[in-house]
Amino acid sequence: MSARLTKIFLLCILGYYQIINAQKLPLKVLSLKDSLAIEKVNVFVDDKFIGETNAHGELTVKISFNKIRLTHVSYELLEVDSLALRMKSLVYLRPSQYELNEVVIGKERDKNYSPVNFGWNDKAATFIPFEDKGIIKKIKFRVRDYSGVKGLKYLPFKANIYTVGDDGRPAVPLIENDLLVENEKGKNWAGADVTNYNIKVPEEGLFLVFIIPEREFYDIDFIQAKVGVISAVPLLSRASRTDDRFSYRLEYASDCECYMWLFEKHHYFRMDVEYVK
Repeated sequence: MSARLTKIFLLCILGYYQIINAQKLPLKVLSLKDSLAIEKVNVFVDDKFIGETNAHGELTVKISFNKIRLTHVSYELLEVDSLALRMKSLVYLRPSQYELNEVVIGKERDKNYSPVNFGWNDKAATFIPFEDKGIIKKIKFRVRDYSGVKGLKYLPFKANIYTVGDDGRPAVPLIENDLLVENEKGKNWAGADVTNYNIKVPEEGLFLVFIIPEREFYDIDFIQAKVGVISAVPLLSRASRTDDRFSYRLEYASDCECYMWLFEKHHYFRMDVEYVK
């Protein structure tokens, strides 16, 4: 091939990629509250699901659409037309307004907060303090429905028990393979028997870990709720954090550009243990 033909060929290839890229729109989704990127926002183009935003709140979409719908359990639903997005591909979502409901837990009065959003491959951990009660019989999780959708608390999930690291965060799983947990009809607490693992709570405590598996694990991807379309996965109830009950959630940290266990400042995810009697 002559030098002239090679140059023409390369120019054609370059032009082709420019045309392809010109047909795509880089979308970035931020929180209206603090301007932080929102991960795992469900993005629908003309009512067809095309994907989730990444840890930077970004997703590339084709420009040949009429409208885009953005949904996230923790934020209000937003629909944007194509013209508005072409003018400005930066989108802000407004946090949902949750109500606090007073509930009685045993003999103590506490605040039961609305559940936090979970997506596929999410993890949350709650600290269990030391008690000299012997071997753990059962680990349990206070699952619940959300926004008018019935049956979320009966969807399966996975769980494990982690050691406490030197930094106070979840460290190493004590059970080699994550346990499958399925809730029984009519029950609010889903649990798994761990008696055979002979695990005792050490003096430094341990963490129960709630795990949402990969997307392919579930038969249904999304479901319509009062707040919009949400991921069809189980959710956890939350309560006010205490000195010996607190939680971490595995999230993307922008300062290190990695996933790490981040502390929940105000709440803990309701998980607990039962002991062999």
